[in-house]
Amino acid sequence: LSKYYFENERPVGRLNDVNRDFLSEEELKAAMDFRCSPESSTNLVVGDPEHAKDIVAQFDACGIDELILVMQAGTIPHEIVMESIKTFGEKVIPYFS
Repeated sequence: LSKYYFENERPVGRLNDVNRDFLSEEELKAAMDFRCSPESSTNLVVGDPEHAKDIVAQFDACGIDELILVMQAGTIPHEIVMESIKTFGEKVIPYFS
């Protein structure tokens, strides 16, 4: 996903040269810093539950009443995906009920 969201140009066509290794500590820190910056795209709901609530609240304020979220991408382990779904369901969704 970083190929689409953290680089200047989005690739078009088949992606044969995508690195599928985990990010280094430095790359991970840079990505986490970027996700909370004003330059970050508001179509990403990432971060801790408080940050996720803030992003979803922006959609809510615009009148959007339905979101499709992809919790699993790339090589994210199943256990982490399930933990993310549970956390979102318990700590973000109730805020908008």
